[in-house]
Amino acid sequence: MSIQSLTVYLGSGGKAPEMFKEEAQNFGAYLAQNNIRTVYGGMDAGTMGKLANGALSKGGDVLGVIPTSIKDRDFVHKLLLEQGKMIIVDGMWERKKILVDEGDAAIALPGGYGTIDEIFEFLYWGIKGYHNKPIGLLNINNYWTPLIDFIGHICAEGELEKQAMDALFIDDDPIALVQKLEEYSPRHEVKRIKGVETYISYIEESNLEPTQKPIVIEHTNVEEIYRLANALVLKQLNKITRPIGVYDKDRLFEKFKLWVYTAAADRFITPYCPEMAVYAEEREVLQQLIDMHIHVSVDLHEKWDETEKKKPAR
Repeated sequence: MSIQSLTVYLGSGGKAPEMFKEEAQNFGAYLAQNNIRTVYGGMDAGTMGKLANGALSKGGDVLGVIPTSIKDRDFVHKLLLEQGKMIIVDGMWERKKILVDEGDAAIALPGGYGTIDEIFEFLYWGIKGYHNKPIGLLNINNYWTPLIDFIGHICAEGELEKQAMDALFIDDDPIALVQKLEEYSPRHEVKRIKGVETYISYIEESNLEPTQKPIVIEHTNVEEIYRLANALVLKQLNKITRPIGVYDKDRLFEKFKLWVYTAAADRFITPYCPEMAVYAEEREVLQQLIDMHIHVSVDLHEKWDETEKKKPAR
């Protein structure tokens, strides 16, 4: 397949190490130099901003997608807004849908909860027949290695998971990764079932239900991991306060938790984000942890500002 437009998922936090920012800028420049349009989340902060500016510095075509709620914020890419290179949508789910639609493939650079939500959503939508596009993880400085190890468990869950893994590629070299995506040959045709757009939004809608009923994850299939990743990002955005519990009877989530702490250490998520879910090997212990859960409200400006705050809320 020929990639003319690439969706790039990555973090927007300004505190990420400079190495990741430099790699993002170089990747944006590479896409521009190879006449590949960059499609991304529209921010001018963190690695997101570096990606866009790297592409623009080489005369590249860049398309941003942002929700109305943040279009006037300082960290939105003003030049793209002025040039009409920004799609403004009503909400986050619509933003993510357009990001999938506008790219021939996708690559994820290091990022936080929002990025893994997009990765597993992309895989989930693929097995549900919304698209048949490939996605790659650019494993800069082994950032994704714990998550990659965790993903290995997904392969054992069934045929749909194997189908999803067939569309997932990993490399630490951006040029090699793009080449892998271009060599991808879909093993299934897109079969748009009736009401597919409603169906693919089900996970996020169920997480957003106005209830304090816990979100409990019990399996390592694509759907459940997407549910977990989506719940974490909604909690980070303070859109839900529901407890999130993971029943980890076989300790398969150890690598996932290791990735969470890696993301916190590299400042793609705030230091309090690892507290947003509880894990236990026994159901009784998990229920006790859920019962003791206190919602941690995160000030998202911690991702850009030096001031760090923790606001417990019951």
